[in-house]
Amino acid sequence: MSSVLRPMSTGEVLDRAFVLYRSHFLFFAGIGTLPALTFFVAILIFKLSEKIMPGWDGNVGNTAVAGLLIAGYVLVFSLLGLSGVAMATGATIYAVSRLHLGYTTTVRESYSKVVRFTGRILRLVLTVALRMVGSWLVIFVLLSGGAYLSQWFLRSKLVLLTPLGSEIFAIVLTGGCMLGGLIWSLRIACKYSLAVPACVLENMPARQALKRSKFLAKGALFRVFLIQLLVNFVGVPIFWVLQIPGIFVAYLNQGIPNLIMVFIGALVATAVAFPIGAVGTCLVYYDQRVKKEAFDLQIMMESLAQPAIEQAAAAAPGIG
Repeated sequence: MSSVLRPMSTGEVLDRAFVLYRSHFLFFAGIGTLPALTFFVAILIFKLSEKIMPGWDGNVGNTAVAGLLIAGYVLVFSLLGLSGVAMATGATIYAVSRLHLGYTTTVRESYSKVVRFTGRILRLVLTVALRMVGSWLVIFVLLSGGAYLSQWFLRSKLVLLTPLGSEIFAIVLTGGCMLGGLIWSLRIACKYSLAVPACVLENMPARQALKRSKFLAKGALFRVFLIQLLVNFVGVPIFWVLQIPGIFVAYLNQGIPNLIMVFIGALVATAVAFPIGAVGTCLVYYDQRVKKEAFDLQIMMESLAQPAIEQAAAAAPGIG
């Protein structure tokens, strides 16, 4: 059994995450290149399609064709990009699991083990994203209702609100709703942040993985949020620092050669920054299992039982 499979504090989880990332940097960077590759392929398809896309000449038919081509590109771009992100996330989760439990793995093995989970991971990502968007839609409805209520108060004069008072009321209402929407959406993200590890490591369908994540994260949402915040506080700046030079070069000069410069920047940035978040997520998943289900004891009992089973099999008389 891995000696680190034990209850850990928030600081220990973060320390373990960065130790794993640093000691296997090239390995995780190899896994992290896939999202950049898929996005580059999608962008390249768009650049090549510009040669066949009809320009505006007043012809409504050409405009319709151009619209269909753009819609098709957006669909292809989204599917390719999200598929790459889903596969890379699953592969990183699998790799961290193997390393954390004291085993070894390769980039090829990590991807081969999670290819069949790509559809499930996509469904998980889209489901959580839709729920977060739904929370903001509710906030928008509340804001619209508050604006209407404010105007109604002014017209009816039931409440003595001056124009300045109405503006202050609107600002307070807007600020409160925006803060509420942010907290609500972050709560949703933290509640379901362990769904991908549950899907990949426990072979669960998307719906069950969401329920599993909700159970594991219950009572530890702030801890999950804090770990994700600190991990991404490191990963996101690294991504943009490495990405900005390529974007700047592409802004100065257009064309395929400069698109390749953007790709190189994105490739390096994604390879370096992308795995950090997944490493932290996987370690939080294992730590919650240890604390809620004594997973470390389960692994220990299995490791103790295995030699006994092998000895019994060796001592069993042969047939015939």
